[in-house]
Amino acid sequence: TNKQFQKSVENIEYCQSKIKDLDIKEMEEMKNTAQKYSDYKKIHFDERNKIIRNELPHFWKTAFVNHPQIEELLTEEDVESIDYLVDLYVEDFEDIRAGYFLHFEFSTNPYFTNTVITKEYHLMDKNHKVLGKKEPISVSSEIKWKPDMDLLAKKKKDKKKRKTFSAFFSWFTDNEDPASDELAEVIKEDLWLNPLQYFLDIEAD
Repeated sequence: TNKQFQKSVENIEYCQSKIKDLDIKEMEEMKNTAQKYSDYKKIHFDERNKIIRNELPHFWKTAFVNHPQIEELLTEEDVESIDYLVDLYVEDFEDIRAGYFLHFEFSTNPYFTNTVITKEYHLMDKNHKVLGKKEPISVSSEIKWKPDMDLLAKKKKDKKKRKTFSAFFSWFTDNEDPASDELAEVIKEDLWLNPLQYFLDIEAD
């Protein structure tokens, strides 16, 4: 009957509303748990970076060059400039679902005056809704090149002899399609989590 049909629909709608409420609660608890462990791990990430900075020169250059997915993108000048990289760190947004920063800290070098250059990835919109996988937004800090040392300008002038689009600094300044930014994912989810295996050039377990 129509009444029975309507009652059945209402009961299902009630079940669906409860499922939705639990999904929301689950997501919130997952966010809180992830944030808690992110805070715990930060202590060890900071200690690790302190050791790298003070005791292991050329660490990040070596790790970059030994990483198969990163090494194939680098030009010779990229490698030389990355030799001045003294610190790499990933910083999650306050809500870790919302996005993250990739910070690259350099010592004094002949290429640019920045101490730190940062690329940030926004995975939520202004209403705090999680963006679809094809909709992230990335923003790069400006690289303040020293006179006649702009590696991107040099690459534009010498396209036939150099790899251009795949170079490290080309990637850093490119924000046209962050959804396809595989290098950011490699840095955040692989290199950053265990750079020692690439520094030592050993296979992961």
